[in-house]
Amino acid sequence: MQRHRVLWVLLTALLYFALSAVATRNVLAQGWQWPQNQRPPLTQEPEEPRTEPAPIEERSLFTQARIGVILPLQSSAYGRLAEQVRLGILTASNMASYNALPVKVYSTSGDTRGIVQAYERAVQDGARVIIGPLTRNGVSAVAESTIVAVPTVALNVPDASVTLPRQMYVFGLQIETEAEQVARLAFRHGGRKALLVVSQSALSQRIARAFTRQWKVLKGDIADEFIYSTEALALAGLRELLDTTAADVAFLAVNAPRARFIRAYLGTQFPIYATSLVYASSADKLELYDLDGVRFMDMPWLLQEDHPAVMTYLRAPLESSALDEERFYALGIDAYRIAQSLLESTAEVPPIDGVTGMITLDERQRFTHQLTPAFFSYGTARLFTEEPGTEQ
Repeated sequence: MQRHRVLWVLLTALLYFALSAVATRNVLAQGWQWPQNQRPPLTQEPEEPRTEPAPIEERSLFTQARIGVILPLQSSAYGRLAEQVRLGILTASNMASYNALPVKVYSTSGDTRGIVQAYERAVQDGARVIIGPLTRNGVSAVAESTIVAVPTVALNVPDASVTLPRQMYVFGLQIETEAEQVARLAFRHGGRKALLVVSQSALSQRIARAFTRQWKVLKGDIADEFIYSTEALALAGLRELLDTTAADVAFLAVNAPRARFIRAYLGTQFPIYATSLVYASSADKLELYDLDGVRFMDMPWLLQEDHPAVMTYLRAPLESSALDEERFYALGIDAYRIAQSLLESTAEVPPIDGVTGMITLDERQRFTHQLTPAFFSYGTARLFTEEPGTEQ
């Protein structure tokens, strides 16, 4: 009988520890963790009195690991595009593995103080990685603070004077990066002397500067520059310029309406390049006919339906035909995939074949996506191959 009692106690103890181990694994698999440097107390100690009630997350014994997302959903200027980023992130999250961390979205306005507070709250809530902010001033405010404590995928670049903290990375839709890629494409296909078409807008000037900077790095020349105008005298001057210039390629640093107008005056004597600004909508085929022959670069999400990553994800539920919303939806998908890669390792992040393009991390902590060359033909955007002189 004595032996039986001892054996029963041993078996009971083994069963207890086995069940405890299983329970612990289940808790950890669901993304829960004990506060660092603390043992789980058998009973919760009473809290010190506070002047304000503490948030539920701060009063819990557990901190739920998650992916924090900070977006200006309350902003009148950026809310529409921020909503598409949010939907893209959630779409990618729903397609992730069963044990992926949950996503929590922190809605902000354009106020930088609120953005910094949202970042702090996300870290307190247990965020292992953070996606956002989306605006340049928001990224700058977080980067200049001392609160960047986890890998952070900023969706814009900070101000030029701001240095990125060690755990902060940049991934976005910077038009300057796109203009540089277009310059390299034009140079690969034989362009050496470029004619620039630039408007007076700040955006157009930024695009032109980025193209020119990269063009000169490639040892190309700027043959001439035409300031966009609809006046008859200026357009007559453009015709004379085309007859006398030594340019062998043109670059349109303007938006879609202006590109459609000026395209008719450029003729077919040399290739014409532009950024994805010229591909603003696919709804009106007649408008795209005006851009016939213009070469540009855009993401696989809009150009390659048979791309492996593009086929994986559901399309955005859009109320308009504006392609900028599609692009920000795709940005959200790939931002989530980058966040997942950073969760696995920040030492060496492998290239990601994303819906925005092939994504790689450079030495400046910037994720860049290689866009796909395309051209307009008979009212449709078609792929433009990398073999000079060939199209499909």
